[in-house]
Amino acid sequence: MLWFVILATFLQRSIAGPNITDTLQGLLSGYDHRIRPDHEGPPTTVSLLVYVESLGPLQELTMDFSSSFYLGMDWIDTRLMYTGERYITIKGDDINRFWLPDIFFLYEKEGHHHNIIQANQMLKILPNGTCRYVVRVSLTAVCRMALHRFPFDTQTCTINMMSFAYSNEELLLTIRDDAVVVGENALVAEYDFKGLSTGTFIFGIADELPGAEMYINETLEGVEVKFTFKRQLQTYILTVYIPSLLLVIISWMSFWIDAHAAPARITLGITTVMTANTMTASMQESFPNAKEAKAIDIWLAACLIFVFLSLIEYALTNYLIVLHERKMKCCETTKTTQDARRPMSMISRNNLGTDYGINRLPANSTKDCSLPELENTTPKVDFSAEQMDKLARIVFALAFIAFNICYWTIYVVFEP
Repeated sequence: MLWFVILATFLQRSIAGPNITDTLQGLLSGYDHRIRPDHEGPPTTVSLLVYVESLGPLQELTMDFSSSFYLGMDWIDTRLMYTGERYITIKGDDINRFWLPDIFFLYEKEGHHHNIIQANQMLKILPNGTCRYVVRVSLTAVCRMALHRFPFDTQTCTINMMSFAYSNEELLLTIRDDAVVVGENALVAEYDFKGLSTGTFIFGIADELPGAEMYINETLEGVEVKFTFKRQLQTYILTVYIPSLLLVIISWMSFWIDAHAAPARITLGITTVMTANTMTASMQESFPNAKEAKAIDIWLAACLIFVFLSLIEYALTNYLIVLHERKMKCCETTKTTQDARRPMSMISRNNLGTDYGINRLPANSTKDCSLPELENTTPKVDFSAEQMDKLARIVFALAFIAFNICYWTIYVVFEP
């Protein structure tokens, strides 16, 4: 019976191929992980693959964005060729016994490898010497944002990768658009993901560091993955644009209130101005800071101006009322003076004419105010307060409509 078990074990090993432990020991015998593959030959080509697990958030205040992804690296190491049909999987600390590309992330603020429950990394070795190293990474990188179109802005954030120690003459990184996959659950708060693109970049450290050209004369090239995001407008439409639009329309209600109702019109005007100012100040605290004026700043400033001008319109209307009352008072004073200067017989004749139904101009008649001596003492008022309100209803509405056409055309229709 014993000889049958020994024979079965021998046949199983013969069919399955060489023992994995023996294969690994043979591969590591004389293997130096400090030296790159084919170090005396052409540069080692490392192909990158990225599976994005999550994107965001994008932080306008700190100008950065976060992401979590699986980074894969493929290269060929002829020193690891072996006989067999299955690949070998290495994990844990044993990975450090093999040569790995020294990839780092340019413009990184914070990043780490995941270690729950074990280190989230693995190395697969194929019989022809092809190696694939996969590691799970979380990264916070710089994202220079242009906020002059906020909240109609489109942002592009980039992950830059390159070798820390090797130049292009020793290690060459490559990546394709189809080698980057964004997961279905990789959602970005407040943004819609619009797409990605890949490419290469030249890192000109000699240009950035004075004197670096004395010891760095090699080409430093890396690869980049660009993610494009479009900000969602629903929140800003509901919380900013619609309330401010309604506030402007409410300020126009004063044009339909009697011009002589000063308390009502002044209260409405001051209330809308204070509300618009408070709304603008409170919203600015939640908006990102930028050196230039943002699109939403222009909108809020324009709404505040329209509300303020409606209050100024009543000031002009009230001035016309004052002029009209002054003219009427002057007319009454002039009529009294003229009556005092007329002979008693003319006054009696006028009274007699009144008694017999003969028409006589009233004391406050505007015809009496057309006398030369009155025109020299009081200004002539041809525009009434009611006419001012009627004109304001049309002018303010047309001006605000024209502003909206220009504003939404520039920031919505003509997107960059």
